[in-house]
Amino acid sequence: ESAACGVPVVATAVGGLRTLVVDGVTGYLRDRTPEAFADAASRILRDGRGDEMGAAASAHADNFTWGSAGSRMRELFGELADRVPVECR
Repeated sequence: ESAACGVPVVATAVGGLRTLVVDGVTGYLRDRTPEAFADAASRILRDGRGDEMGAAASAHADNFTWGSAGSRMRELFGELADRVPVECR
């Protein structure tokens, strides 16, 4: 939600966050420590890249709408339907 609103994101590099946050472009992926998070937030402010990263975060977030998710699911199900089923005996 932050990215969709144009705010750079600082997150831990786990699960889906590795897809949602492009490290160094839309925000930062860091270790799960207060120091790492504080350093990343300070870096955004210190380098003056907040607006640039926020715009990139918003554009990247556009890839994760309900419509795009539905389209990807439809495509995936179509590919699965074309596959030859595995026979278990």
